[in-house]
Amino acid sequence: MQFLEKVVKVDSVNKQKGFFVLAPLSGNVLSLDEVPDPIFQHRVLGDGIAIELSGNQMCSPVNGIITELSNSCDRVQLQSDKGLKILIHIGLGTSTLMGQGFKQLIKEQQKVKAGQPILQYDIRLIQQHASSLLSPVIITNSDKIGSIFCDKQRVTAGEDILFVAAPKTSSVKSKAKREQAK
Repeated sequence: MQFLEKVVKVDSVNKQKGFFVLAPLSGNVLSLDEVPDPIFQHRVLGDGIAIELSGNQMCSPVNGIITELSNSCDRVQLQSDKGLKILIHIGLGTSTLMGQGFKQLIKEQQKVKAGQPILQYDIRLIQQHASSLLSPVIITNSDKIGSIFCDKQRVTAGEDILFVAAPKTSSVKSKAKREQAK
C-alpha cells in the first residue's frame, strides 16, 4: 500500500462491502514503509498500517476470535467473524521482555467484540526495551483485500476506525455487472 496514494475519506467507502477495522492501539498512524523491519516494509506477512505506540492497552479491532497469543504477549492474531485475519505486533524487539510488563485479558480461542480490551502493557517498560515503538497491524490474508483506506493521522484504541479494507473484486463479477448494466 502506498500510504498517501490510498488515503481517502473512510466515509466514502461502501460500508456494505468494506471490512471496518478499529484501532487496536493508540498512537500516530504511519505506513508500513516506516517500520524498521523488512518483513513488514516488504509486506511479507500481508498489508496493513503501523501505529506509533502510546497508551497502555490493546483492544480487539474486530468481532471475532483470538487465534494466537504469543508467550511474550507482544503479538496477537485474530480472525474476524467475516474471515479477515489480523496480526497485531506491539513494537519491535518486545519479545525479549518475555511477557514482563504485559497483562493478558483474554485467552486463545476466546471470542471478542470490537473495542474489547485484550491486553494491557507498561508503555514505559516497552519504551526502555523495544527497538521501535512502531506497531504493525497486518491483514495476513490480504489476498482477499483489494485496497486499504485510511484517513487518520492519530487513533485511540477501541474507539477510532483505523482503516477500511475493501474486498478484492473478481473481474468475472465486475464483467457480469457491466453486462447487466447495458
